[in-house]
Amino acid sequence: MSTTKPTVIKPNTKILNPNTGDYFFGYIPELADGLIEEGPIILRHGQHFSRNKGYGASHIWAAHGAELKKLGYLDIDAVARYVAEIIKPDMPIYVEMLGLDGSYKLTVLRTSKGLVILEAREDGDGRRIYSVVTAYAKKTAYGTLVGKTKRVP
Repeated sequence: MSTTKPTVIKPNTKILNPNTGDYFFGYIPELADGLIEEGPIILRHGQHFSRNKGYGASHIWAAHGAELKKLGYLDIDAVARYVAEIIKPDMPIYVEMLGLDGSYKLTVLRTSKGLVILEAREDGDGRRIYSVVTAYAKKTAYGTLVGKTKRVP
């Protein structure tokens, strides 16, 4: 009798954008006189640790799954579709400064769908990327409006 082990998805595994078939959900242009570097937006499988602690699709589903089900996103696999429906070209980007060290978080808002919180990171080659921390159906964003999302070049 053979037993099949379940597939374990690593937290940093990137999730495909269901609309494009690649790993990019949008693009942040250079903003605020270079304080915010340009880079693509990605969604990782992520991890949920506790309330308001985690990142990626796992965190979004654990923290907001009941809310997403009411909106028609019925399982964790639908999280990528939800994120893709929020992050479109020309959606407003808000910045909220977090510390004296220059750290910040970005929020992309699409009032008809909700918002996505992004965190600036570097990929394995030292290039700037923006990783989705969370997404939910809130209709307002904190911070200062600094620009709009772009299509991935």
